[in-house]
Amino acid sequence: DILDKKRRNIRYFTIAFMGRTKAGKSTLHKVITQQDKDDIGVGKLRTTRYNRSWYWNKLRIVDTPGIGAPGGAADTEIAKSIIDEADVICYVVTSDSIQETEFDFFETIKERNKPLYIILNVKSNLTQSIRLKRFLENPNSWKESTGPQSIQGHLDRIHDRLDGKYNMDAVEIIPIHLLAAQLGFSKDLQGKDAEILREGSNIFSFTNSVKSTVRKTGGLKKSLSIVDGTSYQIHQIDYSLKSDLNQLK
Repeated sequence: DILDKKRRNIRYFTIAFMGRTKAGKSTLHKVITQQDKDDIGVGKLRTTRYNRSWYWNKLRIVDTPGIGAPGGAADTEIAKSIIDEADVICYVVTSDSIQETEFDFFETIKERNKPLYIILNVKSNLTQSIRLKRFLENPNSWKESTGPQSIQGHLDRIHDRLDGKYNMDAVEIIPIHLLAAQLGFSKDLQGKDAEILREGSNIFSFTNSVKSTVRKTGGLKKSLSIVDGTSYQIHQIDYSLKSDLNQLK
């Protein structure tokens, strides 16, 4: 199993989207890959039941099921199965509900020594015409607000909850207004309004950062992913065998 994963790991540079149920992973996957066919729907408890992959040249982007949903243990295990193959993990959290349990999962990622993007999905409704008009007039207002519910307030909370659970030198946190990005790339809006939504969503800060990471350190991250991942599995097997041996003795 592990060797098969490493073979796939060598073939593609893999970016995995992870996060709790309804955090916005599937929306982010759709925005990045621009795939029209999707199973995202209002009211669905778990929109992605299996790891879903998109390929382009030597790049693979994987959308995983939600983590931590009630009765979703199988989904969590499916999501975990991609960690060994991932070279970069993008973990999506939402501004309306940053939960302590979300960050417990980072212990699992930390053991694999994976570079990590935390995508802060800033949620605000733009489906109402007055709200959309307000965003188009000032697309940066959501980034410039102050107080405990400001972007900086959310970033501080993420830092506090990650403290001791991850090496912050390997973490980049990027806020994105995913709904604005989704509307900006949809066929419903064209021209200047679509451009304002795309630019204002901050989606390009994320894509440009990932492109730069792949271009500058992709080879190194690929090597680390293969070596560290294999070392981790060998250590786990060694630990298990020693435990069995001690019990037999």
